Amino acid sequence: MEPSRETFSGPFSLSSPVSKPGFAAPWHWHEINEIYICETDRMNYMVGNILYEIQKGDILLLNALDIHRALPPEHEDYARKIILFHDDFLRGWKSEGYDLFACFRHRSPDFCHHRHLNPGEYESILKYYSAAQRALQSDHPAALIRQKMILTELLILLNDIYAVPARRDMKTFSSSEEDFIRRVLLFIEEGIKNDISLDLLSREFGISVNSLNSKFRKVTRMTVHQFIIHRRLQLACALLKQGSTVSDAAYDSGFGDLSHFIRCFKTNIGTTPGNYARSNSLQNYSWT
Repeated sequence: MEPSRETFSGPFSLSSPVSKPGFAAPWHWHEINEIYICETDRMNYMVGNILYEIQKGDILLLNALDIHRALPPEHEDYARKIILFHDDFLRGWKSEGYDLFACFRHRSPDFCHHRHLNPGEYESILKYYSAAQRALQSDHPAALIRQKMILTELLILLNDIYAVPARRDMKTFSSSEEDFIRRVLLFIEEGIKNDISLDLLSREFGISVNSLNSKFRKVTRMTVHQFIIHRRLQLACALLKQGSTVSDAAYDSGFGDLSHFIRCFKTNIGTTPGNYARSNSLQNYSWT
């Protein structure tokens, strides 16, 4: 199963899906920020090579560079609330010296995506969620202003929560095979901009190419090559949005051949890098 790139029609949206037991959540990524609110008693969640153990009332913050996948319980419903928004939705809403998106942008190498909320924080976030839901459904002339006000207040709260350092309280992998794949993922993540081949990984970890791919696919549901390509495409998309040229985005995200990059980009993203850059440059957004 290849990781999918999700697309969205608007700059701000909410959802509260409930999936039946046995739901196989895919690896995915999206060029929009996600506030994930866990509504399931206990489950696991993977962000890149990190496996978190989360529970009802916990949150995860995911940005455009986070490839992620839920691992819900097999015999229970999988419930969650999701808030999605683009930075540019709040263009112009700022206070000098304060970054409204700090919790999505300012990330150290050991950044912890996960926070366990206290009852007051959890209640506040649910109130913001309900208020945003009403504002999105409203036909009042000031509905858009209300949406932006609610999201702004929510982001201020999240910045305060994430300003308190937290260690990655990661789940211990249940088998040596899963721990091995975690180490492979970490190696790929740290060298994603370099030349990473199956032969290199085979030598690094002392395992045959076939065995490596088999173990990797069993745990992650995709091949090593698929993971590397999609991770590099994530980086390229972010660079193009920030104004990089097509060639700079290709080489800075680990593609050694420009024509190969363009082919991969068009196959997976659905358009050429040049068209993508023109359509998605941060200077071009105008949500009204």
